[in-house]
Amino acid sequence: MKKFTITCYRETKTYPESKRKEMMNYYLEGMMCCEGSEQERYTHVYLDLAAGLEHCTDECLW
Repeated sequence: MKKFTITCYRETKTYPESKRKEMMNYYLEGMMCCEGSEQERYTHVYLDLAAGLEHCTDECLW
């Protein structure tokens, strides 16, 4: 079974691929409801999820 992980606030959780859309909706809502650095965290995770990455993180890795 394919899985992905999300690391946010230094806590990592693993989810089955079937939960990706649900988690994208969660982080999209966070992006819309927050501002500043918290909004940036949600945005980083959302973009990683949308890109189909296996490990999604709230850190900027550029």
